[in-house]
Order: sequence, then C-alpha cells, then structure tokens
Amino acid sequence: IYFCFGGYDGVAIYEYPDDVTCTGGALSVMAAGHLKTMETTKLISGDDLVGAMKIANGQVYPGPVK
Repeated sequence: IYFCFGGYDGVAIYEYPDDVTCTGGALSVMAAGHLKTMETTKLISGDDLVGAMKIANGQVYPGPVK
C-alpha cells in the first residue's frame, strides 16, 4: 500500500491469479465499509503486450461504417 496526494489517498497493488478472484477480493474490501470509493486497473505484463502487438500486426480496422 502506498499513500499519495491527489484524487485518492492511497494505492494498493495486488496480484491475483485471475479476474474472478480479483473481483471477489475487491468486493470483500468494499463490503467491509472502510472505503468511500475504489477503482481498479488491470495491468498486463510486457510479454502479454508483445503478444497483443503480434495479434494486432497486420489486422486492418476500417473504422465506423457510415
């Protein structure tokens, strides 16, 4: 847990094995009633980012159709 200035008073970094477990952890923290608000941000590894770049390479997005 890191304390900070700005929109939030603190930042906590957790690693969970999957999204469902993470959601359960977030719900249990909020259910305790000690926090006014919470925001989650999913982080991805560098290896996963490279994998996503490889998937995107060569794909064409034509944009919205009018």
